[in-house]
Amino acid sequence: TREPLWSPDAYDCSILDGSVCRDPDPIPMGFIRDASSFRCAAGYVGTPLAVCDANSSDGRTCAPEWQPSGCELEVPCEIPAIDVCKFDISDCPSELPSGASCRILCKDPYVPYDAAQEVSLSCPTANSDRSAIIWAEPECFPICGPPQDGYQDGYRKISDVWRCDEGWRGSLITIRCTVNELCQPVPLLQGCLQLVPCQPLELEGELALKLDASDCANVMAGDSCTLVCRSSYVYATTSPFCPFGNTNPNTLLAWAPPTCVCPYPASYPAGYIFNVFTDAYECYPGYTGEAVTTCVTVSATEAYLEFSGCGKIVPCPTPVLADEAACEFEVNCTDSLEPGESCNLICRPPFEGNGTDLTCSATNTDPLNVTSWGDYRCDLTCPQTDEEPPMGYKSGAYVCADGYRGYPAPVCRPSAETCGQEIQHAGCDPLTPCATPTPQSDLERCMLDIRACTGVEPGGFCQLGCRSPFLGAPTKAMCRPDNTDPNQTLTMVAPRCELPCPDPNPIPFGYEKVSCAGPA
Repeated sequence: TREPLWSPDAYDCSILDGSVCRDPDPIPMGFIRDASSFRCAAGYVGTPLAVCDANSSDGRTCAPEWQPSGCELEVPCEIPAIDVCKFDISDCPSELPSGASCRILCKDPYVPYDAAQEVSLSCPTANSDRSAIIWAEPECFPICGPPQDGYQDGYRKISDVWRCDEGWRGSLITIRCTVNELCQPVPLLQGCLQLVPCQPLELEGELALKLDASDCANVMAGDSCTLVCRSSYVYATTSPFCPFGNTNPNTLLAWAPPTCVCPYPASYPAGYIFNVFTDAYECYPGYTGEAVTTCVTVSATEAYLEFSGCGKIVPCPTPVLADEAACEFEVNCTDSLEPGESCNLICRPPFEGNGTDLTCSATNTDPLNVTSWGDYRCDLTCPQTDEEPPMGYKSGAYVCADGYRGYPAPVCRPSAETCGQEIQHAGCDPLTPCATPTPQSDLERCMLDIRACTGVEPGGFCQLGCRSPFLGAPTKAMCRPDNTDPNQTLTMVAPRCELPCPDPNPIPFGYEKVSCAGPA
């Protein structure tokens, strides 16, 4: 069996007849019972309310009993934490009685912004919450005497005018009155900031290897330092600068790295020479390219020039003809061509043509760079022959034979065996039956009868029907007359097959069959 599900919150039970309720014994603290109702006792405040309810403490009888509520002990308000340097609360006791109030004033050296303002602390009438005090902070500001010369670093008084001292910078000097921890007024000058050095110059990576920044560790505002290339390079310098009037220690030096040049080499590698007139490196005669030098940094004390870009000019090898090229061309060159030289590439009979030139570049630097004739080709003409054409083609004409279809395209090519001419036939393919149709789903596999549509010859037809128990009119499928693709499907429209369903016999209990005219 299952336990019943219930909750006392699901029911709202009350005692309607108050005459059966008895008074609690004793009367709860804070309440007084008179002839008709409950009242708050002296020292208690609130709105008393009594509800007739079962006495939950009486577990035996659960007798109806008045349950009074709403009266709480009346208490004073606690004085909140207040800035005793700024405010005078001597008019207030340590705790403010319920319904009472006291004044809060500005305390010397503070004075009110508005002399007529009156601000007080008040505790609500009939108060039962110690933190319920009501007050607003008076608007007070301190009064200070004039600052004395030499009292504060960074400032000096000249002809009764305050100015920034030497080593300090500012534009508008103001005086603000503050109060110290002893509640004494202290005038504070504002507007001057001390001049400070810029952030030390820190170098990373290759620059740290090339440059010496030891002079740039403590550069004061308006000063500069010397940034030099290390001793392994040709000497060069720049002067990083700290801006005038700098008062921010995080300001970076304004700088650019000097151009550190590698020392001149004692000798040059093969293929390079220094031109004193252009002050630049060049390729040596017999070499070609563009001389490029890179300064390679090894360490803080070692660097060298790396040369690149110049290559030695060398002859080109003569091409070696093979396969069809050996039948089509012959070369009247020696084993190699000197840079800038040319030789002839001649059409070899039975090929015809003017031939072309093979030229070795005057700046060739690759000893394996074989000279090429590009896309030049010699002409080849094949005479008409009485030879029997291959299967699929008719004799005496470039036409597909019976049982073949396509677009014949005879090509005249050199014979790989004799380098003579031979005609290669292409373009005609044998007529082929179409592929058997494939059902596209399990339903079509059950519904369609495709047994008659296997191996249909080009130009042939077959019948597509419905498999039992499906019913429907058959349709015809056709294989295209010019089909040469064994994967080509039949041109077809599938029959519309439907599945007739007989009535159940007997008709299941609870059902009846009706016609358009109504029940039978």
